[in-house]
Amino acid sequence: MVRMFRRTNIFPWENLPTRDPDTGSLPMAFWITSIKTAVSVITSSAFVFHLLQNAIRLSTSDARSVLYQTGYPLDTKKSPAYEMVK
Repeated sequence: MVRMFRRTNIFPWENLPTRDPDTGSLPMAFWITSIKTAVSVITSSAFVFHLLQNAIRLSTSDARSVLYQTGYPLDTKKSPAYEMVK
């Protein structure tokens, strides 16, 4: 079992052909690399958007607000509660 896992580490998806030589269709290896790239781009874009949105909101807001609006049993706009939940 361990030998089987070690063999998968040396298997490069990128070196597989992009078209099936017999049918000319796209093989599953092509879709795996494409999905991996798409997920990385979408995740990175969402992360950057979230950071920018929160940075702009915190820098332009006059009132003290926390990043995530949650229910606390105390007033989060006053010190020291604001610093603790921020």
